[in-house]
Amino acid sequence: MRGLFLIALTLIGIHWGSSLGNELEAPERGKRNAHQLCTLIFRYTRRGCLAYSAYGCFCGLRSWGSDPVDGSDSCCKQHDRCFGNLGVRNVPLVTYSYDCNGPASCYCTNEDRSSVKYKSCLCDIELASCLKRNKDSYNRRYFWYRRSNCE
Repeated sequence: MRGLFLIALTLIGIHWGSSLGNELEAPERGKRNAHQLCTLIFRYTRRGCLAYSAYGCFCGLRSWGSDPVDGSDSCCKQHDRCFGNLGVRNVPLVTYSYDCNGPASCYCTNEDRSSVKYKSCLCDIELASCLKRNKDSYNRRYFWYRRSNCE
């Protein structure tokens, strides 16, 4: 029962916080296509994206502090920076195109490689790939990690 409550609370938090800003130099997160990102994360790691929804200091809706707690959290910090490098203050809700050659080998297929869609796709695929490389670093004690520990 507690698990269902936590999932419901997480989903409400994702909906409520989708327009909250990021504490890094990265742009405000705005609304991004969470479904596509979740699909990529699962495809690469075989973990649901909720496993990373409130993980460490950088995974989830808001980022705190300067040091990631582990390799998985470091991937999320890099993802935030990737979006920060797009040169757009508020990344719009985008649906990008991608294709895969297997369970963990995807590539972006938007024709305009300078578009926010294409660059958003690259950021998300790099996150999924990084989480796969750092899958063994994932530690359940950092799920629902107190952000006050991240300062």
